[in-house]
Amino acid sequence: MSSSPWIASFGRFTIAVIGTFVILLLKEKVRWEVLSRNLLPFIVLGVIGVAGFNGSLFVGLQSSSPITASLIMATTPISANIIEATINRKIPATDRIVGMIVSPLGVSLVITNGQILSGRIDFASGDLIILGGSIGWAAYTVGARAFVTDSTPLETTTGTMLFGTLTLGLAGLPSHSNLRSRG
Repeated sequence: MSSSPWIASFGRFTIAVIGTFVILLLKEKVRWEVLSRNLLPFIVLGVIGVAGFNGSLFVGLQSSSPITASLIMATTPISANIIEATINRKIPATDRIVGMIVSPLGVSLVITNGQILSGRIDFASGDLIILGGSIGWAAYTVGARAFVTDSTPLETTTGTMLFGTLTLGLAGLPSHSNLRSRG
């Protein structure tokens, strides 16, 4: 019996959450006050960063190529710099700005096979979905630093993965039901 990418990812992340929770118990112990204080950021970051990122890749790769997806994901640091500058209301350093300009030009040349120079560009619909996932992952990265307080990296990872995994499971329920009714 086959399973949808949502359910497969839910299974994979369930194992990862259990593993990180066990490591958390062994190394640091669970601090329920940290979970309580960071509940909303953990939920939002888990939905955006874990479920949103993985979901956009599943859906986007149905019409995009893995190479294009990889190149689009290479732009994630650019999105992270822009989001961080917006949150902090601070212009990034000059070297970061130069990198943010040069990097997408190089990625664009590779993605379009140099066609960007001719003005003729072909994009698959999945490319935009994957770009959305890249932006979601950038928001997760910046958000974990900006909105999570007094949490260790292991606590943050475990908390956000827990809520992202639950979201993946909920998102996979309709496809799981469809697969079961066919089987």
